[in-house]
Amino acid sequence: MNDTGALLCEELICHGADLVGFADLTTLPAEVRENLPVGVCVAVVYPKEEFATRSNHDCDKALRDRLDMLVTLGAELLQCLGYQAVAKTKAQVSRTKLSHHVTLLPHKTVATLAGIGWVGKSKLLVNEQYGSMLRLSNILTDAPLKCAAPIESRCENCMACITACPANGDITKCYSTPEMICSKCIEACPYTQRYVVRQ
Repeated sequence: MNDTGALLCEELICHGADLVGFADLTTLPAEVRENLPVGVCVAVVYPKEEFATRSNHDCDKALRDRLDMLVTLGAELLQCLGYQAVAKTKAQVSRTKLSHHVTLLPHKTVATLAGIGWVGKSKLLVNEQYGSMLRLSNILTDAPLKCAAPIESRCENCMACITACPANGDITKCYSTPEMICSKCIEACPYTQRYVVRQ
């Protein structure tokens, strides 16, 4: 990690980020990444006590607000160092959404390219340490950061999230039916379970 990357990581973690990763985005269309080659994934972890109530809107809003603060802080730091940087806050992403649940560049895409985790059968990001108990955001930049390699899926033959899903893994049905948004796929994931029971 170069000095810029180390400084950025230190600043973000000091202010409340749990995970930070750098992604090479040059394989993606230029318009999707706003003509910037690098993505900085910033992740915060849901507290274990929120495991049974992951749909807790107060907790969710607090984490989203923290992420907005973190990516804004990170982008400002990079700009002060002379680089271009775009903080992908909730408001900024909303302006470029294709639909209610579809964006040009999902945070989980940046996260997978940054080696933070992989997209599981639930279509959610899965991290080896925290399962799917993460909220994500990112920064787009031209800073010369040392990027990680993507992680391939480690779900293998596991179908726990699909088996637990009332919509049988149909993401469209899940999003369009309020009573289906239940987080059972997250709770069933073995990686999430390990995080929750870990001391």
